Amino acid sequence: MAISHVAGMLALAAGTVLLAVSSPRAQDARGAVAGVVSDAAGKPVAGAFVKVKNDERRLTFMVVSREQGRFEAKDLPPGVYRVQAIGAGFESEWFDKVAVTAGDGAKVGLSLTAKQGPALPPAWPQRIPEADVLKASKALKDLPEGEGKELVAQKCNLCHDLLRVVVKRSNKDHWAHTVERMRGQMFIRSMPDLTGDETATIVNYLATRFGEVQPYDANSRLPRTLLTGKTVNYRVVTYDLVNSHAEPHDVAMDPQGNAWVSEQNSSKLGRLDGKTLEFTEYDTPPGPAPRDRQHLGNPQIDGNGILWVTDGPNSRWLSYDTATRKFLAFAFPKGKGSAHANSMALHPDGTIWATGGAKEARQLIPDKAEFKFFESPSAKGKQPPGAYGIAVAGDGLVVRGRSRHDGPRRSRQRKD
Repeated sequence: MAISHVAGMLALAAGTVLLAVSSPRAQDARGAVAGVVSDAAGKPVAGAFVKVKNDERRLTFMVVSREQGRFEAKDLPPGVYRVQAIGAGFESEWFDKVAVTAGDGAKVGLSLTAKQGPALPPAWPQRIPEADVLKASKALKDLPEGEGKELVAQKCNLCHDLLRVVVKRSNKDHWAHTVERMRGQMFIRSMPDLTGDETATIVNYLATRFGEVQPYDANSRLPRTLLTGKTVNYRVVTYDLVNSHAEPHDVAMDPQGNAWVSEQNSSKLGRLDGKTLEFTEYDTPPGPAPRDRQHLGNPQIDGNGILWVTDGPNSRWLSYDTATRKFLAFAFPKGKGSAHANSMALHPDGTIWATGGAKEARQLIPDKAEFKFFESPSAKGKQPPGAYGIAVAGDGLVVRGRSRHDGPRRSRQRKD
């Protein structure tokens, strides 16, 4: 999972979170990598992507080649890099051990001689293509045979239907993480936990019957056509999180231009410094839930630099002062379901809003440490619509989006 800083006319979707950060520190403390991209016949190629990767700092810089195939990746922190070009359905071999020093540049030549990996059909990460999900839904009558089938049928549909299982394709490590995340949801709902043997049996069954189809290829979703016009101004900086299971969902910017994420499947907040590109993690205050059962929501930051995030397993909402590094916790009312929310929004009057309960908007009045709940009206003969996105309109109304399973509807609710 990665966090990216993007500039230019084109944005990538493949497994990155895109954000804008302020300019890097003084250019004289940085270096550059420049060179030429050519095809197999030696002809210069303009409009190809060029990746410049620093494995030690977990940073990847990506630019686009221009006239005569020339490219230059500037503002690189000193270190050792490797470089690759991708374009027109081809890619180069990695050019390794490229040394970058402060105030100096390195030169490389890249040749597009290898076939780019096959384009992947539209799909969520580690899932079958969206076009096949409906088929899986219609064909879902029984799980494949194997040790653990009964356990999966019994345990995995306590919170959701088995369609979520049969559309997923992951290796054993990712399945183990998914099962642990589900155990976290069981903790939130006060459901009996799995034993160690049950967990191992379920993971082995899922990894065997719904294993990874093909290894992840970071170039698979890059365009097959060369970029032209203003799109050659594209530049992205990506930081790869150490925790590959962290799943940062949304990004929030503080007043100093630093990017913050909640690592949804851990107990940490992450901060990407907009100037130094250093990534720092901060532990949330301990609670009753084990650290490996955490599930933080999506962060929002107000004009004073106060970050807000939901903490479902510990039944609380948290505020975090990004300047003083101090947390405040607001206990969620008992009997009101999970404190987790898909989305949060900050109202100009200082109240905090979030989706939740599959049918309502939730409001926190921080000064009073008071929660209020606003249930959406249900359609005739139907359950209330599920809650997903939420925003505050210009007139002060709270606009709550629907779940993707609910059909095209939304609700607008006054804060009073």
